[in-house]
Amino acid sequence: MKPEPPRRYCGRDFSAADLAHLQELLRGPPALNRAQLSRQVCRDLGWRNGGGELKAMSCRVALLRMEQDGLLQLPKALKKNGNGRTVPRPSEPRCGSRWRRWSPCSLRAYALQPTHGCGMNSSNGIITWVIAP
Repeated sequence: MKPEPPRRYCGRDFSAADLAHLQELLRGPPALNRAQLSRQVCRDLGWRNGGGELKAMSCRVALLRMEQDGLLQLPKALKKNGNGRTVPRPSEPRCGSRWRRWSPCSLRAYALQPTHGCGMNSSNGIITWVIAP
């Protein structure tokens, strides 16, 4: 019978023995949170970057992918991830705001004019415009 080939996550091959070790870490006391688990896995497997530091973030990504592949069950996250959340925008501009919402019909009587000379900001090359009556 052929041994199972290693699985590759985040640039590292994980053998069957490595996966068994991960399962053991997840089962045994003390219960580790995800950050502690990733640091422990890096120490145990010698997963370090060129500067000798633990590759804990790469390990966390690898652990999440292993969980998605059904290889292990991670502990619940302690904090919610902010990725994917939209920032609520006010429906109307706040009092004193210099920004306004304009409809195309309300702009008919206005013209765009550069703010300085030709409108070019010499320090960053951005053209700025102001809406003037």
